[in-house]
Amino acid sequence: MAIDNRLERSGGRHTSAGTKKKWFAVSSSPAQRATFRDVFAVREFRALWLSQILSAGGDRLALVALALLIYDRTRSPLLAAIAYAAGTLPYLIGALFLSGTADRFPRREVMVTCDVVRAALVAAMLVPRMPLNALIVLLYAVTAFQPPFDAARSAILRDMVQGERYALAAATMQSTFRVMVVAGAAVGGLTVALLGARPALGFDAATFVASALLIKFGVLARPAAATRVPSAMRQLSGGVRVVFGDRALRILLMLGWLAAFYEIPGGIAAPYAARLGAGPVAAGLLIAATQLGAAIATPR
Repeated sequence: MAIDNRLERSGGRHTSAGTKKKWFAVSSSPAQRATFRDVFAVREFRALWLSQILSAGGDRLALVALALLIYDRTRSPLLAAIAYAAGTLPYLIGALFLSGTADRFPRREVMVTCDVVRAALVAAMLVPRMPLNALIVLLYAVTAFQPPFDAARSAILRDMVQGERYALAAATMQSTFRVMVVAGAAVGGLTVALLGARPALGFDAATFVASALLIKFGVLARPAAATRVPSAMRQLSGGVRVVFGDRALRILLMLGWLAAFYEIPGGIAAPYAARLGAGPVAAGLLIAATQLGAAIATPR
């Protein structure tokens, strides 16, 4: 049968070969894509984002300030590096044994509790004549509570935004963290030079309190994700079997271990700046410079 290509559009129908059929209009314009404005329109996300600015910036400021303080008192590059390693090493331990709490308990309560505990630990550093080794132990404890906080935040982010908005929200959080690492390091060196290390520690404690309040009153309460979660040791042993039982995963893990050496320049920034005849400001800028490339490249 010959088909008449001339289509008669009238009243939502068209005629082809003398037969009337329904006609559906198809838009040729592309579907509307999610934007960062859509992400920031979510009130919960704004509260979570502001809490990250406060806690990440304050934490990095205190880390740099304490590393500079310890080097200034001891002139020991080793102790300064050990103090600076508190920003990375305890995170590994906390990730192994504490991250599962994000599924055992309501995630908002996990984040608030972690912030309150960290505020108390940092406040304890303000006790006069606190021994240096005690300061380092407290700083390590502060960082150990970061993994359960991060795990709960990453999980609850999926409840706040979905689809394309989730990808933009996750990128925003990661980029914000990188920027605050750079800014916190630079401001930390300046704060030590102008005010000393104690005000930096006090500011860090205040940021954790403010973060806890933002999350408590800005994020909706949700039930725990699971009532029965395997123990930390069982999760760890299962993960080890999975990772080391696969050649590709083993290679990725070893590359991740090598990436830890990326933090070495930050650990020796204080003694290196002193060797050059510079002060805390230069040391803070050196630490910031080690993270600047990552902050610029992350949004790409």
